[in-house]
Amino acid sequence: MIRYFLLATASFVATWQLAPLIVSAQPVPQTPAGTQILNRATGTYEDPNNPGNQINTTSNEVTVTVAEIAGITVTASGITDSNGGSVAVNDLLIYTYTVTNVGNAPTKFQIPNLATTTGPATVNGVLPADKNGNTPPNGTLQYSTDGGVTWTNIPPGGITTDAIPVNGTVQVRVPITVQTIALPGDVIAVRLGQTPGNAQNQPRIADGGDVYTVDNGNTSGPPTNGVREASATQQTAVGNTAATKALATILKTRTAYNAG
Repeated sequence: MIRYFLLATASFVATWQLAPLIVSAQPVPQTPAGTQILNRATGTYEDPNNPGNQINTTSNEVTVTVAEIAGITVTASGITDSNGGSVAVNDLLIYTYTVTNVGNAPTKFQIPNLATTTGPATVNGVLPADKNGNTPPNGTLQYSTDGGVTWTNIPPGGITTDAIPVNGTVQVRVPITVQTIALPGDVIAVRLGQTPGNAQNQPRIADGGDVYTVDNGNTSGPPTNGVREASATQQTAVGNTAATKALATILKTRTAYNAG
């Protein structure tokens, strides 16, 4: 009888074993598309009829290439009343959203010049002139790729952005005008995108107003999970003070643990 002692190793497993154990609220980053993972197994065996004579063997090297995965989220990023104070009839409210690339490769986004409203308000009003000095037509949305420093008008048919890096963002702002029929306490909700229940990173079902991924073509073939879409809704009430929402990030790290 021959006894076998087999040890299989892979570069990504070895790296994990050597890393310290850290528990964090941060998501684990995805492996970039196109990354090659090399896997080779080694084994040592001994013939009991010839003790002490170890024989080593090595398998063929197997290379796995990480496929491209598309990913998108849309989140609410605050509401601003253009004249300050509380929300009132005829006020111009600016609803801002953040679109994030949560895939593992750069991707483009398709952003519509369209949002939907619920309550006594419409997509109406004129936002400030864009970075090119162009005053947008009434009811036109704008987008920003530099964190809201500058804005660009979205044309009637929507816009396909340039490639957005992994974890990169695009901001979108929507002009909303409060109608004269509005009463104190009436809720004004605005939705960007068209997914059921504002679900994130869903397979796209094509309809008007979608916010979705567009393949950047930087890897061979399209993303394995296809085109993805997402949406988000945020709201305020007439009589409330609309203010930009600041989002805090809480990070947790476990440095020591005793099970007791």
